[in-house]
Amino acid sequence: LYARERFRPDCIKIGLDGVPTEGHTAAMLEPYADAQGDPARARGMLMVPAEELQRAVIDFDARGLTVKMHAAGDAAVRAGLDAIAAARRANGYTGVFHNVSHNSFISREDLARAASIQATFEMSPYIWYQNPIIPAIARAVGPERMKRWTPVREAIDSGALVVPGSDWAVVPSVNPWIAIETLVTRLPPGGQGRLVMSGLTPT
Repeated sequence: LYARERFRPDCIKIGLDGVPTEGHTAAMLEPYADAQGDPARARGMLMVPAEELQRAVIDFDARGLTVKMHAAGDAAVRAGLDAIAAARRANGYTGVFHNVSHNSFISREDLARAASIQATFEMSPYIWYQNPIIPAIARAVGPERMKRWTPVREAIDSGALVVPGSDWAVVPSVNPWIAIETLVTRLPPGGQGRLVMSGLTPT
């Protein structure tokens, strides 16, 4: 009904969680480092119950619609992959590439299974170089987890399809060259700069 020559409305976006900062809105498998024993805030929260999400992705997949799921925390990434797996079990492989986007944190277990369910990891290189959100994430999750923040190399090595995304309009630019440069270097754009925090290396 709404399709045009240069417009094809065939994608659904679902927000599974928020961001892994002091607000603890990203859903994490392990408690936040700064949770301070508050059980209501310790692991963040999923915005869509797992069974409801799986039913929705199965339905959209059967209709030929691509599903893109915002998932910053590793628990949200897992929920997204579980939903894609449920769609594959229900419908077989339909040729639709559903994707989990941002992937600030991904468990190694989930990296290992993504390729087998034809899941796509969409990464956000515009967010990697130095900006105000990075120190906030580091304080919330702690230094050990920051060592595997946005594990692009691990995702590529897993055999899964890995693609970059702009996260427009959250980021200040959609210039693809900035994304490509920071995707490779994880440094501020322009050919200069240093890693955001000690111990954070390209992965």
